[in-house]
Amino acid sequence: LDKDNNPINLLFVKSNGFPSHPDSMSNRWKEIVKRFNLPLLTFHGLRHTYASYMISKNVNFKIIQEQLGHTDIKQTLNTYSHLTEQDKIKA
Repeated sequence: LDKDNNPINLLFVKSNGFPSHPDSMSNRWKEIVKRFNLPLLTFHGLRHTYASYMISKNVNFKIIQEQLGHTDIKQTLNTYSHLTEQDKIKA
């Protein structure tokens, strides 16, 4: 509960409902990458990959902005609009 006694909806919690440490997801992701011999990519890098994939599939930028939780579309466009070579050739 927050200071006003409202429930806080957390995405990642321990089995007892308390918040997970911020590094726990990143550390778990590193274990998965190593175990399955995946290309080196940070947990945060998945965000960039997701946004770039959505862009390459012509998903509306406003939808991507909302899904990433950005208040300003410029942040989405300037930070997450990585173009692939295929996108450039297609254009």
